Amino acid sequence: MYNYPMKTLLIQLEDHDDLISIRDRMSWAKTPRIMLVWPRKGRVDVRPLDLTLLQRHADTLGAELAIVTSDSGMRSAARQQGIPAFRTAIQAQRKAWPGSLPIRPQRRAPRPDLRAQRAQMPWLTISDYSLPERIVIFSLGVLAVLVVLLAMLPSAEIRLDLPTTTQEIVIPVSASPENSTVSLAGGIPARAISVTLEKTASLPASGKINLPDARAEGKVLLTNLTESEIRVPAGSIVLARTNPVARFEILANTSVPAGAGKTVEANIRAVDGGAAGNLPAGTVAAFESPLGLSLSVNNPAPTSGGSDKIQPAPTETDRARLREILLADLQKQAQEQIKAQIQPGDIWFPSTLETSQTLDEIYTPALHQPGSQLSLRLRAEFRAFYAAESDLRQLATLTLDSALPAGYSPKANSALSLDAVTAIFTGPDGASRWQLRAARPLQPTVDSYRAVLLVRGQSLQRASSLLSEEYSLSQPPSIIIQPFFWKWLPFLPSRIEIKE
Repeated sequence: MYNYPMKTLLIQLEDHDDLISIRDRMSWAKTPRIMLVWPRKGRVDVRPLDLTLLQRHADTLGAELAIVTSDSGMRSAARQQGIPAFRTAIQAQRKAWPGSLPIRPQRRAPRPDLRAQRAQMPWLTISDYSLPERIVIFSLGVLAVLVVLLAMLPSAEIRLDLPTTTQEIVIPVSASPENSTVSLAGGIPARAISVTLEKTASLPASGKINLPDARAEGKVLLTNLTESEIRVPAGSIVLARTNPVARFEILANTSVPAGAGKTVEANIRAVDGGAAGNLPAGTVAAFESPLGLSLSVNNPAPTSGGSDKIQPAPTETDRARLREILLADLQKQAQEQIKAQIQPGDIWFPSTLETSQTLDEIYTPALHQPGSQLSLRLRAEFRAFYAAESDLRQLATLTLDSALPAGYSPKANSALSLDAVTAIFTGPDGASRWQLRAARPLQPTVDSYRAVLLVRGQSLQRASSLLSEEYSLSQPPSIIIQPFFWKWLPFLPSRIEIKE
């Protein structure tokens, strides 16, 4: 045995190869070694005895023959005939080929009739078995087919009409803006909702106000305090010693003769109208301008002619009453809008409605101004709190699950009913409290796998009886088996489906 590196022809066999095609592919070999590689999947039409013919053909070509296959039976048959056999091509390259022959020169020999040789080999056919043996073989085949059909083909669908009971509980609920999550103790968030509204309204003014009308007039005596002539232009202002100070204007241009103590008389008229300009003699006493450094002024006689008139005007009470009326109307509108904005199932707390801020508040006329009507344009934001249905359902589900009876589960696709059993009270702390009744239907819990194991392989009547007894069914279960003529449930659990 030797293991020198030699050139090797690697022939990858295909599913369609047979003895003839393999021999033809080997005939093209020009290497001292030929390696036949079986496909990983599929089969090659080569029997163990065909390996002898292939070995002989390789000898005529002067080449060594080896096979690579994952079929342990084929490898064993090859080794029995002295042909090296390997599991992988890498093993064949690395390991020595046992029983290797010296390299012979290639020579051509007459091509043998392989089909004739193959036909002469002894092979068992069905005619080689006796009649009883053939009957046994046929019966075993039929039995195998029946077993496969029995195990795989039948399927069953079982519908259980489980009895229903009701789980009910009363929950004390406290909704507060301070709560951020739902708690099992009954606390839920009180969610805020805001609306902004604007409205204008008016009402008759109930008060009266005195307004200045005619302006008072009189005369003043101007006295020169210098040795020069002093000119006093029209419109110069002189002041009276009153609180507040009354102001008068000189009506015409006036010249005061030169010389200390020289005097001249000038006409004056009150700047503002009203009876406040009617002053006694000696009240006007000063200039508003620097003329007072050169002249003195005095009214030797009272001023007169000033008068007032009375007009309607809104009072503070009118303003407060109009604001109250307008806020009440806006709050009614806010209630309607909040009801329209919250989702069905949400619960809002009317007592929490409040004016969160006043955005605009404009009165016409302004304070202390006359007017027969008082108008107010008010724009304000209103806020209220509510409990979301999703939070109530989460609270109800948590509470009901914590009190779920053993062996029961909520009925699939069933509705959870919620009803307030007490009035909602909002306390000084801003939390709204009431009692909520929650109810839902329950059904016995069904372990589908256990139910399948209970009825597999049973007849229809027996399976119906077992299920009715196990789950206390009010009526027998519906069992549908395919094919329709089959009278027993499948043995395989995967072929049985439980539905509720």
